[in-house]
Amino acid sequence: MCNIYILYATMKLMKVALIRPPTLQGDLIKAGFVQHPINILYLASMLKKYGHDVELFDHEVEEFSVDKIREFSPNIVGVTAITPRIEKANEIIKAIKAAMPVVGIVGGPHPTALPKETLEEFRDIDICVTGEGEYSLLEICEALEKGGELSGIKGIAFRDNGRIVVNERRPPIANLDDLPFPDRDLLKHSLYKGASTPGFSRHFLNITEIYTSRGCPFSCIFCAAWETHGRAVRYRSIDNLIEEMKQCIEKYKINHFTIDDDNFTLRKNRVLEFCEKVKGMNITWDCDSRVTIDKETVDAMARAGCKKISFGVESGSPRVLQLNRKSITLDQVRNAIKLAKDAGMQITAFYMIGSHPDETLEDIELTKKLIRETEPDYITASIAIPFPGTELYNIMEKNNLILEKKWSNFAFFNTKPTWKTFHFSPDDLVSIQNDMLKWFYMRPSYILRRIGKIRSYGELSYWAGSGIALLKYLFLRKHA
Repeated sequence: MCNIYILYATMKLMKVALIRPPTLQGDLIKAGFVQHPINILYLASMLKKYGHDVELFDHEVEEFSVDKIREFSPNIVGVTAITPRIEKANEIIKAIKAAMPVVGIVGGPHPTALPKETLEEFRDIDICVTGEGEYSLLEICEALEKGGELSGIKGIAFRDNGRIVVNERRPPIANLDDLPFPDRDLLKHSLYKGASTPGFSRHFLNITEIYTSRGCPFSCIFCAAWETHGRAVRYRSIDNLIEEMKQCIEKYKINHFTIDDDNFTLRKNRVLEFCEKVKGMNITWDCDSRVTIDKETVDAMARAGCKKISFGVESGSPRVLQLNRKSITLDQVRNAIKLAKDAGMQITAFYMIGSHPDETLEDIELTKKLIRETEPDYITASIAIPFPGTELYNIMEKNNLILEKKWSNFAFFNTKPTWKTFHFSPDDLVSIQNDMLKWFYMRPSYILRRIGKIRSYGELSYWAGSGIALLKYLFLRKHA
């Protein structure tokens, strides 16, 4: 038997510390983007439903402290691990193990894509959870509680007497209504002071995030979302969604929801049903959408309180959009942004630098041309990352473009890439990113337009803090 079985064979109740590691992306992200860890809160709710004791330690908003975790005295430590935080996740587990005996578990996109490699690379991690973790983590707790075997649990990889075992993947959860609502009681609400999404901050709104579906049917080469949630989109019922929203309003006084689905507007009739039922709830909301949205949907969303749509555009070059398999056209981009503007909404446009390694300076100029033409309220200009599990990762590895797998540098901001493209060095990618952000946000016309839209002291405080953070990022940036 593996030592983790022996250690917990007599335990009757699992005490589980769920941990989000600190962000590595610097003051710009801290000032402008802090979300509730809803995925972790789903895990907590599932474990608590079956009698386990759970605490949340969110090191994105509070300092890591082994002493605080020791006070809780967990049997299990579960750490979420996107690629740039996998090293930090291991450090956290290592530090806790030095202070007390625990089973160290990681879940999230990185161990999902590389379960065997993660256990080989990080010796303090005992178990990887792959894919959706609610039932896998619950079954791990039940197995350790009873001294049972891990070999029959789908969706995990683990060590067994020095041998790494990767179990069969767990199918995606078919009925999302079966999941208990995320346990927001575990949040220290006063610590969440940043924006949920650009332009909507907890300085002047009481915000939480919410998911209405899982899965994405599209095949963008830079995205690994399908690794965790699959390509088949599964939807919560609108009644189930409205029930959670009402709980948030009544219990936590929420007045703005950020819908964090990969693509909330994918099914038109469902969006229209949601809009009809949310009217009169006296809340506002925002969401992400593909640019294939139509006028009827946009207008219904605006009437129902939607204040912003975020569109994934990625590039203004038709050639690059075809290479990265985004499956959209520039006319659709122009139309979607115009529809949202006409409906009185704000717009974020997400752009990437290097979303395909063959992108050139000419392609970058086409992106800037599209931005000038459409004038969104906010843009992101992130350096595309070859995340494990993506086709981009496979393309770049095949062409020897990944110079070093230093996972902490696989972040959108505040780090220097450890990869190159066919046309750009790591320094080039950083320079292009900085130039695009300066070009967009430092224009006097943009600054004056933003100032003119400020309506409260809370908004002024948010924009002042975000502006200072952006200036520091652009002009005092240091690469990890």
